[in-house]
Amino acid sequence: MFRKPAQAFFGIAAAACVALSAVLMLSCGRGWYGRGFENRHPHECIECQSTSECTAAIGAGWACLDFCCQPFADDDDNDNDDASPVDDDDDESPVEVGWLVGNTSGGSGASAVVLRTTDGGANWLSMATGLPGVNMHAVSVAGDQIAWVVGDADSQGYGTIYRTADGGQTWQRQGDATQFAGVTFFGVSAVDESHVWICGGGISNTTAVIAHSEDAGQTWTMWSEELAVDIEMFKVSAVNDRTVWAIGNVDSKGYAAVLVTVTGGGTWERVGSADVVPYGLIDLSAIDDQTAWIVGVNDTVIRTVNRGSNWDQWGVVPGFYHVNGVCAQDANAAWIAADQGGVYRIDADSENWIDVSPTINDVPGVKGYELIGICTGDGQSVWVSGINANYPPGGIIIHTADAGHDWAQQQSPVATDGFAYFSFAGACK
Repeated sequence: MFRKPAQAFFGIAAAACVALSAVLMLSCGRGWYGRGFENRHPHECIECQSTSECTAAIGAGWACLDFCCQPFADDDDNDNDDASPVDDDDDESPVEVGWLVGNTSGGSGASAVVLRTTDGGANWLSMATGLPGVNMHAVSVAGDQIAWVVGDADSQGYGTIYRTADGGQTWQRQGDATQFAGVTFFGVSAVDESHVWICGGGISNTTAVIAHSEDAGQTWTMWSEELAVDIEMFKVSAVNDRTVWAIGNVDSKGYAAVLVTVTGGGTWERVGSADVVPYGLIDLSAIDDQTAWIVGVNDTVIRTVNRGSNWDQWGVVPGFYHVNGVCAQDANAAWIAADQGGVYRIDADSENWIDVSPTINDVPGVKGYELIGICTGDGQSVWVSGINANYPPGGIIIHTADAGHDWAQQQSPVATDGFAYFSFAGACK
């Protein structure tokens, strides 16, 4: 079990709005308010309360944003390469290629759970051929084809580290039992196709391990005693090859471990204190050498913008539940996933957290899930994974294309006792 620690659509003419308004009794009296449309697009507003209304009225490729049906993409040069709810004029590729890992379904002969999508989750495929049947805890991508996965120890006696350079068609086992004997890996963060960081702990759970490779995983530099932390490390977030953050459980000092290096591991600094991180930490999303978002046990949601000298703390989730996943786009924008089917995003202006949790009408039974992983690139298209907190065990994948207005479940091709974390090319780590 887990240790808790579009298709582009090219606009419609204003006349279409008038025709639709006659049927739907919607207003065409104002422009595309919000997100830069008011000065750049002549289209009129088709008012809405949900994306489903837009789909029913217009068709696929439209989302309800700021109470107006807005095209999921408005391509400048008609080359079909924009796919965000707002056209930013740079024709960037959409965030559609992603990975998800999780627990096996148990029993002898169970396969590893490693999924990949190239269409934003409309179709998930198993890419576990050649991988051992152990629980996988984390995945990190370095482009569309390259990814690392890490997890429990296999028959070779140390935690799994595997790399693919061809989208999961083949996998290369990395590390060795001499260097990583008895270590389980919980976190991985790729900087690029060659530089990657991993973290974990020993069998006794009292040994911290962070390791780094500069040659695509052929050799590794490991830190353990140098970290001065006597507890396993759960997550690592590499901003670049010099700036790296890592978090872990509560150790003998009486508070959770938060480590940061700005020298590529030359020195590690422990930040935080008992009044800030008295409980175990679960997930981490770092922005730069000063800024990181961290979540954990008992509704822990914190942020620093000065490398741990000060911390912002929030009480977000009613009931003191655990917050298991965080995805930060920048110092002011972040999403979190929590127990009891909770999903929240922070309002950048007020710094209040907004509950955008799926309802049971959107995703039946979602309140019975501990939501674990969360990932977004643009703050509109968001993926969330989870594990069933009740019997029988199982996993769930849910997605929103409109910043949490509407949610839908995505289908897994394999059985699992629960999903862990995502990594999408072009999204926050």
